[in-house]
Amino acid sequence: MKTKSIAIVRKYSGYGGIERQIENIMFGLNKKGWKVLLISDKVSPLTQKCVEQGVEIVIIHLENTIKAAREIIKQCKIKDIQIIQSHMLKESFLCGFVKLFNPQIKHVFRVHTYIDCSHISRLKKNVYHAAAKIISPFIDQYLPINEYNEREMAFRTRLSKQKIQVIHDAVRFQMKNEYPHCDFKNNKIAMVANFVDFKGHDVLLDGLKILRDKGYKIEAYLVGGVPGKGTDSEDFTRLNIVQDTIRKYRLENMVVICGYSSNIPEAIKECGILVLPSDAEGTPNVLLEAMILRKIVVASKVGGVPEFVKDGETGFLHEAKNAEDFANTIIRVYHFTESQLDAIAEKAVKLVESEYCLEGLIMRLIKVYESLLL
Repeated sequence: MKTKSIAIVRKYSGYGGIERQIENIMFGLNKKGWKVLLISDKVSPLTQKCVEQGVEIVIIHLENTIKAAREIIKQCKIKDIQIIQSHMLKESFLCGFVKLFNPQIKHVFRVHTYIDCSHISRLKKNVYHAAAKIISPFIDQYLPINEYNEREMAFRTRLSKQKIQVIHDAVRFQMKNEYPHCDFKNNKIAMVANFVDFKGHDVLLDGLKILRDKGYKIEAYLVGGVPGKGTDSEDFTRLNIVQDTIRKYRLENMVVICGYSSNIPEAIKECGILVLPSDAEGTPNVLLEAMILRKIVVASKVGGVPEFVKDGETGFLHEAKNAEDFANTIIRVYHFTESQLDAIAEKAVKLVESEYCLEGLIMRLIKVYESLLL
């Protein structure tokens, strides 16, 4: 067996669910004795978190694909690393060039949000599917986080099914006992999402206006940062639009913008419901965290979300880009009794504990890595 080592390549654009999963993976691999190197393009909250966990960091400018690929190969030789792992489509193209220039390196694509999960146009999706097919010979293993992505890769990109294995994301369970339960229908809801175009802040605000006009007094707490948070490329465009809409709809007494938080359980502890009305998603990490914290989740019916949020069983679903349906779904939650909602929350906890365990995720990843090193 060769040295147990891996390099994770991640271009930083903001701290979100993917970064939290990368943290989980690095944390778990370290505990199992693996050497982990993070290759990123800038100093950021992610690199700071990695340093805290004892993970080595290398900063490489990733814009020039050929130059970056050669620098990654150089670092892999210096650090005696045989496996590189990408986490998004464009990163997989970069790591594909690494594999092209040095076939001995194994390339694992940990697929969080694939092509049809994205909010880009249909034309652009078709172009990306074609490009992903071209680069596929330079990817040794695809590890999508849900069945939706697996089907998309097999039937839309037409990748070899033998190279695709679903391994779900995971959450750390210790947090579930640290925060007391609050009433589900306490009129406080949370949305945890960075201020980017496709997360559905417009649906939330339109829905809150509908709810207010129907007599519901909701307090909504918006937790999240802006793209490029913690760097010199912060983008406040979507946040400014949200603030303008709040003023336009006169929702100042209903909406609190909390900003970025590195402690999501603490940020949402007083909210009975967590919402995520996104236009597109893979498997949102925040929904899993909310479920293990016994929150009632209300989310749009996109990507891999319906695989674990079963409407009326482990949470509630609404149509994407539909504020009226979002508002009606919140009303529907309020028509359930507290005991009925408690049963839904308990079922959600058991699902996450059985299917999204960090120990299970790490052991499945290690099994894949070791098979590639044989």
